Amino acid sequence: MSNKNTKKTHRVPLFKRPVVIISLTIVLVAVVALTIWAFMYFSGSDKTDSKEPGSSQTTQPSKPQDPSQQQPDGDKNNAEPERPTQFEGEDPNELPELTGSIILNTHDASNLTVAVGIDQYLSSQGTCHLELSRDGRVLRTSDLAATADVTTSGCGPFIVPIAGLAAGTYQLKVSISGDNKTGVVTGEVQI
Repeated sequence: MSNKNTKKTHRVPLFKRPVVIISLTIVLVAVVALTIWAFMYFSGSDKTDSKEPGSSQTTQPSKPQDPSQQQPDGDKNNAEPERPTQFEGEDPNELPELTGSIILNTHDASNLTVAVGIDQYLSSQGTCHLELSRDGRVLRTSDLAATADVTTSGCGPFIVPIAGLAAGTYQLKVSISGDNKTGVVTGEVQI
């Protein structure tokens, strides 16, 4: 059996065809140019007064170099770079009282575990006194030392036995003292 079409044809792979290479190059250049244009258009460049395409560019007048001729809004080019502030507002270490919050408040059938985060750094060891109360009556107390961390301090974890307490809502009050300051952190726990 013989094959009538024994003539072999040579096919050039698709990726080696000049038309395909030229087309892909044009598409790549167009995508890069469009990306650059979009970046410049949407970046809000300070060199133009109008952001409409096709508008003419106007340059801003240069600021005076003489500090006595500086504009009232301030020339920040010569100023020290602005650093982010560490706190939004005042430094908690400069407050006249200790502040904080209950950062751990869990319990199982026999124990209540409480930890308090103190917003201030205590340079000397402080004390923490926990009171668990209900209806104005103190039912359990515990005392621990307040320990300093890198920029803050903490108390706990307090392990308070709760066996024999009825189910319900109890009030937590942690009195903290240290560095000649005092403060109170309060919260509630559902047992």
